[in-house]
Amino acid sequence: HALAHNYLLDKVFSLNYDCAFNVNIDDIYCNSRFEKQIACIERGYDIVASNYYNIDEDGNTTKLMTMSDKDIDIEQSKNHNIIAHPVVCYSRNFWTTCKKLVPEEIPFDDFEMWKRNYGSRKYKFVILPDFLLYYRIHEKKVSAETNNPKTT
Repeated sequence: HALAHNYLLDKVFSLNYDCAFNVNIDDIYCNSRFEKQIACIERGYDIVASNYYNIDEDGNTTKLMTMSDKDIDIEQSKNHNIIAHPVVCYSRNFWTTCKKLVPEEIPFDDFEMWKRNYGSRKYKFVILPDFLLYYRIHEKKVSAETNNPKTT
């Protein structure tokens, strides 16, 4: 996952795109996701995430994940991952200069990447108050709740 992710984003930005979006094929995204996240990238943000819903295999909402009202520094100090990787939009500035995903950190590679880069204070992160993702949780998913760093 980490090597493929790094490769794909390197390729996207080598083609001169200004931003790139994470998309998981088993999740559902709101129609307004791209428009809202692009607007944030255009305002100078480097990482744009959002609130999200956890859903079960049948598409039923099981939990509201409201992350936008939380302080990233405080949550990271508690080892809580509040940046939903499947709904992240990356700026060119971030991806071409950041400390990327490390395969040895799987299954927490995205959280470790956020900690490294957010802590550097070189980048502007934002978590939108909108619910732009329906994040499917199922027992075979690597990121099933029992395998994740704590989420609040």
